[in-house]
Amino acid sequence: MKNDDFLNLFQNLSINSKEKSLLEYLNVIMKRKWILILSLFFFISAALMFNYLVPETYSSSVLMKKENVDNTYRQDEFKQIIESKNTDKIETEMKLVKTSEVLNKVIDELKLNLVFDKIVIPNEKELIIDDYYLNYINEYLVANPNGMSYPRFVEFKSISNSTNSYKIKKLSDDTYELYDIEKNKLISRSPRENSFVINTSSSEFIIDWTSAVPNSELYFTVLNGRAAIKMLESMIDLQQEDETNIFRITVESTNPKSAQMIANTIADKFKETRIDQEKMAIRYSYKFIDDQIDEISENLKKSEEELLDYKSKNRLLSMNENSSQIVDLLSQLEVEKVNVDLELNQYQDKLGAIENEYKDKGYFDQTYLTPERSSEAYTPFSSLMLKLADLEVLRIETLNRKLESHPEVVKIDEQIAEIKNRLSSFNQNTITAYQIIINTLKAKQNNLEGLVSKYNSQLSSLPAKENKYAELLREKSVYEKVYTLLIDKREELKLAELSKLQDIAVVEPAQIPLIAVFPNKQFNLSIGIFAGFVCGIFLIVAVELNNKKKLHLDDLENEYLIPIFSIIPNYSKELKKRIYNSKKIEDRFVVMMNTAEGYKETYRILRTKIYNSKNKVKTLMFTSCEENSGKTTVVANLALLLVQSDKKVLMIDCDLKRGRLTNMFNVSKNSPGIITAAKEQKINPMIYSLIKPSKNNGAAKYDLHLIPPGGILDNSSEILESEIFAKIIKNIETLQYDYILIDTPPVNRVVDPLIIAKYVKDAILIVRDDYTMKDSFKWGVHELKQTGIKIHGIVINACDIDNSPFKYKYGYAGSYSCNYTDENSIPSNGNGLKQNKPITTAEA
Repeated sequence: MKNDDFLNLFQNLSINSKEKSLLEYLNVIMKRKWILILSLFFFISAALMFNYLVPETYSSSVLMKKENVDNTYRQDEFKQIIESKNTDKIETEMKLVKTSEVLNKVIDELKLNLVFDKIVIPNEKELIIDDYYLNYINEYLVANPNGMSYPRFVEFKSISNSTNSYKIKKLSDDTYELYDIEKNKLISRSPRENSFVINTSSSEFIIDWTSAVPNSELYFTVLNGRAAIKMLESMIDLQQEDETNIFRITVESTNPKSAQMIANTIADKFKETRIDQEKMAIRYSYKFIDDQIDEISENLKKSEEELLDYKSKNRLLSMNENSSQIVDLLSQLEVEKVNVDLELNQYQDKLGAIENEYKDKGYFDQTYLTPERSSEAYTPFSSLMLKLADLEVLRIETLNRKLESHPEVVKIDEQIAEIKNRLSSFNQNTITAYQIIINTLKAKQNNLEGLVSKYNSQLSSLPAKENKYAELLREKSVYEKVYTLLIDKREELKLAELSKLQDIAVVEPAQIPLIAVFPNKQFNLSIGIFAGFVCGIFLIVAVELNNKKKLHLDDLENEYLIPIFSIIPNYSKELKKRIYNSKKIEDRFVVMMNTAEGYKETYRILRTKIYNSKNKVKTLMFTSCEENSGKTTVVANLALLLVQSDKKVLMIDCDLKRGRLTNMFNVSKNSPGIITAAKEQKINPMIYSLIKPSKNNGAAKYDLHLIPPGGILDNSSEILESEIFAKIIKNIETLQYDYILIDTPPVNRVVDPLIIAKYVKDAILIVRDDYTMKDSFKWGVHELKQTGIKIHGIVINACDIDNSPFKYKYGYAGSYSCNYTDENSIPSNGNGLKQNKPITTAEA
């Protein structure tokens, strides 16, 4: 169906003009109202079923804030090189929430890799759970709606690389058995008084089920790490609040309490993971500085004692101003040299560590090597590390099912090797950056050593006592400043750690949701109503558009200039049932029913139109454009109505392929008739008297006769085109009948009516309301006119008068009848019309 058809539909749907009024649009909808009602019923029912069958989903969220940390205390070269490329934005923190390190902690805490399938209690209906252990805890253990004995896992740890299904069976109060369901194998049996301790190659857990009766069974599944992480990831949604440093962690679950617990646990484990990461980042600096503080403290104490002892022995109180300035400058240089040594040692230690790891593995995790820096951003390097971890887990899972030589395992190994090569490239850049910094610090160290040597040579020119005093004084000053520097450095690290450990805060913890977010029942119902209405209108448009291809009454009179002889209403359900189940012929035809006056009137109109035709005709051919138009029914009822008017009528059943007219009057299709006469080369076929000529107190005669087809014939056209058939028709027209009604097949289905049209030039065309197609009708009329047929009129059959816009125009809005019995109705004779013996054309 083209879109242009729909756009122009209501412009084209018209009764006698190109536009329709709103009332007529409503009439179209009312005419097809059952389509709209059924559409609404279907979609509303679908929405209600969806609301009822789909499990409710609850949403709970925790609000977190990232504090801005002042890192001005740290401005070394490595920080500038690395942090110029990576910054911890709020988007990075949101990405870190879904890292495997955080999610694994949540899974272990809440046992999210444990799924309860069902619980079987002897002599009770088994309980199908099919849900995660956390939902089971919050739904069954808390509420305990059935009063059953529910198992509980006291402890649970799993390092399984594959998903496994188990069954625990309680044999007695102190004996349990564990089975592998897939392998149907007993794994272990353990007697225990209060709980059952299970140890397998991949799992370790303790179950408490003391109140269960013997032979109770628990079926459960342990998910592998990858499956559990994917499941948890699907439950989490992260969203930044506008353009702030606040983000929301939202968790959806079928249990409201579970949604709250998972959201709060994710927030806690995220903060915990970041604390661990920060501790890892500063662990190198702490150790080195603590060792230096202890050493400098001892040296400072020793230098103070030596200076005090030398001054007392040599009675020295002070130095000259020039020497004092040199001593102060040397002490500052020594302190700066110590500061450089500290940084140099840190970078050299880290470079040594990463080079060893690089040598062993071919790459190293550089995420936390930066001194005193915040957690690593979601960089290409960290993304590769996550992919590497996923591939390594996938490789372990695949090896459980396939050999190392299998193509899938080989492909995974190739992907792992490629990622390691890319990580190695990142590592080379990092190692180069470390080496640049170390070389810079070494150069600075050499420069400081040169300055120290220079000023030491100036002090050596002093007298021996003053030179010794200046050396001791310089040594003490250096140790004091270095000690102060180390203390400050350590406090700086503490402040840095505290600031970093507290830069993520929970603004608003998750709460237990009271209303499910899915399904939105009111919204779904509204959508169902809307969709039902739209779809109903769409279907009405489609049906009406298809109906536009069907014939309408105005088309007949305005376009084809063919008069409408009669409009016969559609039979009611009760009337159809009466005719279908009829045992008497009086119940088979509406013109013989005392209770069908409205239908009789339509046939009386048809009879009158035939009487009033300009050219009085005796022989009429009845045809249609397609089958199932009710043509044969119209012929039979019209014939019966004509004989009630003292007319002698002959019906000829020229549908040689079906012969339905003959069946209506309980005459066998195989009775001698047209085919029989043609084959025997006789011009006078057998005529059957359906109603005996009789008189009722001088009343009119009733004469109705029938010529059957004389059998069924596929090649009927050969009989109809024969010379003998032409002679038969010519001979029949000489008989003493007022009307000869010929029932023929549809003109667009077989050629028979066009052949008969060579001998019969007058016809009435039967069309069926809301059934006959325009193209079919147009072609049928064209074919009949091409053969010289005069179509006197059209009979509209099976018309839905009550819902038709033509009911008042054509005068069929209702029936008008009297309250007395029609004396001209055909009388009943036992089981109906009596079939007499055949008569010849001469007798007729």
